Amino acid sequence: MAWKHTQRWCHLLFPNAVWYADPDWLSVLFDQHGLRWHIWHAPQRLTVIKNAPHRVIYRIDLDNTLPCQTPSAIWQGLSTQSYIYCKCYPLSGVRGLTERLDLSFKTRWECEKSLFLLEHGIPTGQPIACGRDPHAAYVITLGLQDVVGLDYWLQHIYPRLSESERAYLRFTLPRLLACWIARLHSLGAYHADLHADNFLVRYRPHRAPEIFLIDTHEIRLSKPLSWIQTRRNLALFGRWFLDRCTSLDRRRFFHYYLQYRRDWELDRHQQQRLARNLEEYSWGSLQCFYRRHDKRPWQKNRYFYLWRSAQLTNHLARSGRWQAWAVAELPTESLRHVALQAEQLLAAWQAQKPRTHSPFHASTELGLTFGTDHNKGQRSAYRYGLTVANSAGLAPSDSQQLTTNTETEAIVSRPAALPSLVPHWQDRGRRGGFWETVVEVVGQRVPVLIKAFRLGSWRQRLAEHWRCGPASRSWHNAYRLGQRSFTTPRALALLHWRNRWWPSWAFLICEKYPNALTLREALSYLQQTFPHDWPLRLRAWLRALARLIARLHRHGFSHRDLKAAHFLLTRASLHGEAQEAAFCLVDLVGLTKPLYLTLRRRVQNLARLQVSFASDASVSRTDRLRFLLTYLRALGRKRNEWKWWWQAIATASQRKILRNLRQRRPLT
Repeated sequence: MAWKHTQRWCHLLFPNAVWYADPDWLSVLFDQHGLRWHIWHAPQRLTVIKNAPHRVIYRIDLDNTLPCQTPSAIWQGLSTQSYIYCKCYPLSGVRGLTERLDLSFKTRWECEKSLFLLEHGIPTGQPIACGRDPHAAYVITLGLQDVVGLDYWLQHIYPRLSESERAYLRFTLPRLLACWIARLHSLGAYHADLHADNFLVRYRPHRAPEIFLIDTHEIRLSKPLSWIQTRRNLALFGRWFLDRCTSLDRRRFFHYYLQYRRDWELDRHQQQRLARNLEEYSWGSLQCFYRRHDKRPWQKNRYFYLWRSAQLTNHLARSGRWQAWAVAELPTESLRHVALQAEQLLAAWQAQKPRTHSPFHASTELGLTFGTDHNKGQRSAYRYGLTVANSAGLAPSDSQQLTTNTETEAIVSRPAALPSLVPHWQDRGRRGGFWETVVEVVGQRVPVLIKAFRLGSWRQRLAEHWRCGPASRSWHNAYRLGQRSFTTPRALALLHWRNRWWPSWAFLICEKYPNALTLREALSYLQQTFPHDWPLRLRAWLRALARLIARLHRHGFSHRDLKAAHFLLTRASLHGEAQEAAFCLVDLVGLTKPLYLTLRRRVQNLARLQVSFASDASVSRTDRLRFLLTYLRALGRKRNEWKWWWQAIATASQRKILRNLRQRRPLT
């Protein structure tokens, strides 16, 4: 591709800088010293829009509103221009070497591609200048007024529109996007970064939205795209929409796309085959994308860092050190604050013990002695805080186990000084516990929940060392769910107390979900707050929950302990419209991602949730059937399969109930 468009621009030479600029903008952008950086910096008219390692984007407010008489500006509906954008690409490594040797000119190629698209009627930002100096390469484009990213518009603006506007846009927007991308592919333009954030939308009520493309430097120009290239590019574009729109909307978009590809002639059966092929390829491409990014929490990058404390020696504990993986927004001072609280906790725990060796040692029980009798029934009684006389009854509820209000555990496992050292401490017996505190994240004080995992056996220590233990699984699963847009408390850091080479305690720092209710508590809240229409609200929430679990399974996740207590809702969300995002999934220790999610695992997950409402008469059999039908519909299953699923879930639920009764465990 030769310099077809930018060769008509003015060539400017400054000390250590080379520029090509539109003649109409020379007096606005340049003076005798070069680009007017010193003028734009002085009145604070320079705003950083994006700051990334590979690119920095500035918005520059001009002195006065300038007339735009260029054909592309008139075509875009811009009669005046009040600001421009300047993109800076730092020159380093091989890219900087090739630019200095004049073997490439990245920004000039970007301007050529943008002007090529504008010439063929594809809207994008109009470039007006490009250049480079020893430190960076620059592209200056006209500002697009009243535009937002397509992903932001769909998530925040589209839901607030009226019902009639949403119905109109549901058919109009897929057609516009399909026409736009089909024209791009027919011209032979392959966009290597075609995602929703690279589309800008300008919307005015009762009018069709206008769509603009950005990041044109990612475009590769060649002959019209083949099916293999088209499928790859459409899968790249459709990743963001797989979880956010229905299969019918995706099929409608592809139908419009095939209509606008004039160079293809396909019959109805070929179109159906290509649609199925594209859907399968898109899901496979999305899974590959997630797998490539799933290792980020265990790597040093711009999102996570590794922190190690100095060697510690304490008369109450053996020498050891702290090691933590944390998000980049969490300062090391917050990690030291949490580590200090954990040291005080374990030191106070050790002070209450009759033994004198370290609480971090492998054989340490930290005061959680359950007696010397090895009888299984008696050990179970001590585990749940029951005496031998009343151990024949049912075990206490989860809330009683978490708060350990029974007299036996209060004497055995909780030191007297513990509540004053660690506020809001909740004991979980031999597994550890958790407490609440406040840490500073990006200059703001954020309430967090810190879960303590006791690693009392060598099996647990080895598993945690190889990142297979409960704390490591929770840390990794929180990132994986957040990456896939599931609502779950964000994990901020994972701390390990390492004694010699092995971790003996693990602490997970998570953001606290405010004003949360479990599913059963939310059901009671609905009955009290909405005494007349709570059944209708319950059905809406059950359908949203079914879609959430179906999406969890569609991404290949399985949760062995998917009970009602592990889904949280806020009171504010109960007053609004039922949505999947309102459910917050917690306690991710039991979350796994097998190579293949079998039917047996799916049935076990649904049966575990069914057991939570086994004795709840407010959830009728009809509600349970609606839940199952919504789940099967979200997975694309046939409607006549529900009987097999119903029987399989009932059998697994009964088996779980009987097992809990034999083990004297509560049904939660």
